[in-house]
Amino acid sequence: MRQFLLPPAWDGGRSVTVTGKDARRLVSVLRLRPGDSFPAMAPDGRRFSCTVVSAGPAGLVADLCPSMESPPEGVPLPDLRSGSRPEARQAVPDRVPATTDAARPALPRIVLAVGLLKGSKLDEVARAAAEAGVSAIVPLRTERTVPSGDPAARVARLGRIVSEALGQSGSPVATRVLEPAGLGD
Repeated sequence: MRQFLLPPAWDGGRSVTVTGKDARRLVSVLRLRPGDSFPAMAPDGRRFSCTVVSAGPAGLVADLCPSMESPPEGVPLPDLRSGSRPEARQAVPDRVPATTDAARPALPRIVLAVGLLKGSKLDEVARAAAEAGVSAIVPLRTERTVPSGDPAARVARLGRIVSEALGQSGSPVATRVLEPAGLGD
């Protein structure tokens, strides 16, 4: 995991409480403890540095600090699995100058409109699009689309896939999955 995606229910405050399977992943799998910090991204794309205040079976509480620094272009965020202590984590090499979001040119806003594909093919497209920095994915209902299952459930599944891809890739763009639309829309 290169960054944590703050839950959509986050109220925008200075701290966040994480419960459920996200908390389990942070506490049990990544073994984060009080004092550890990790990068996070809000649903609107803002970046934060989180410092763990408390961690336990019931969940994790972290303080949020807006992050002004982003890794330089082409340098990925370190993987949190490389160690739970800051000194054990991979560091960005000293020879690469740090840049701020204000100094970096803005990425173009890319909207991907893709037909509803059979099976898990759309899942793969959504995962790759999130990793590549697409800002929105619009599933298209076309003349040859064969509807399968509940469209709302499919959008929810794509949202989970995009969320996981953003956490693993460290993409700076918050990708949204919109409701299926027709070509005229």
